Amino acid sequence: MADILSDCHLILVSGIGDAPKRVLTQQGFEIILVNGLIHDIIHAVKNKENINHLLKTDPFRCNAECSGAGMGCM
Repeated sequence: MADILSDCHLILVSGIGDAPKRVLTQQGFEIILVNGLIHDIIHAVKNKENINHLLKTDPFRCNAECSGAGMGCM
């Protein structure tokens, strides 16, 4: 996959496994997990706009107990 994407430097994904992320990152690719409409994401990246509102967050990164609301850590 890294060979196929060799002319890219940024990879936008809605999800990626640990192994592919590790391999692609080691090959020099920047991987950004995003959430939203691809048109909006591409437009923002192309125009060097802030994409913080489009970034996909890890709902379990705080290591807190789940509230059961399906919204991750509360």
